[in-house]
Amino acid sequence: MQDIKNDFKTGQFKPVYLLYGEELFLVRHYANLFLEKLVSEKTMNSDVFDGKDFEISAVIDAADTFPFLDNNRIVYIKDSNLLSTGRKDDTEKLTKYLPNIPKSTIIVFVETAVDKRNRLYKQVAAQGRAIEFQTPSDSELTKWLANIFKKNGKQISAPLLQKILSTVPKGMDAIYSEADKIADFLGDRTTVTETDIDEICTKSLEARIFDLVAAVCNGQTEKALVLYHNMLVAKEQPIVILVMMARQFRLVLQCKSCADQKMQPRQIAATLALRDFIVRECLQQAKKFTQTRLVSALLDCQDTDHRIKTGLITAELGVELLIVQYSINNV
Repeated sequence: MQDIKNDFKTGQFKPVYLLYGEELFLVRHYANLFLEKLVSEKTMNSDVFDGKDFEISAVIDAADTFPFLDNNRIVYIKDSNLLSTGRKDDTEKLTKYLPNIPKSTIIVFVETAVDKRNRLYKQVAAQGRAIEFQTPSDSELTKWLANIFKKNGKQISAPLLQKILSTVPKGMDAIYSEADKIADFLGDRTTVTETDIDEICTKSLEARIFDLVAAVCNGQTEKALVLYHNMLVAKEQPIVILVMMARQFRLVLQCKSCADQKMQPRQIAATLALRDFIVRECLQQAKKFTQTRLVSALLDCQDTDHRIKTGLITAELGVELLIVQYSINNV
């Protein structure tokens, strides 16, 4: 991502870019930036080819067109399948054309499906930039989120920034939306409180599962059951909750094992490819369990799954009994 930042900083651009990856917020941001920064006559000097139903000849004609009262023309190609599979002839034609792009034209691919073995991908990577946008690190997200609140004239502490990141659904789109909701909710107030976050933010399923397992760890049977039934009311499937509980027990076990080897939280996060705050929370839960008990929890999750799928017990009851079993015995 640093490469494209430098291109905008220096004003020196490649003839072709490929933007893709899991972080759609960043993909859209940089795709739009080409138009915002390089073209003044946007209607006259930009073309968009969206989907699979267009002729490659039309793309080439657009790219070959000289910009009108401007220095640049931007040609967008979105979700075309040209860089994965299924359009071999078209991929071949465009691969051969790319070395001939006029200096005034920049072609920007915005793709969901990408195959790095694809000939067009290799040509784009060689001639331009192929950039995969992934979710930034916790520290980068924290700075970005703090800046959103600052722009809205709101103040928020570092712990509450972390709370938002650990609470809301994944992805910068969701984070931005939740921050915007909080700012609107505050109105004339300038300081974000923990209560504001609890009242306004939409919790991800992962965050609700974490709360559920935390209640189990703390022996809070009633609270754990309330959280479980709230998820059922929200139309979450018991079998999905069971899978997520097993995942959480597994993460706690992995973090505990690493901590027992004297690894620091940051080392654990790097080793397990987890976000820092997830490791910290898992280590807190790990204090309530021995490794043996965590292994037993995983085996019981597996057994419950088997009994549900073989019709020996209903999914709703099976998960409930598991919650009761581990919360009562963990008081």
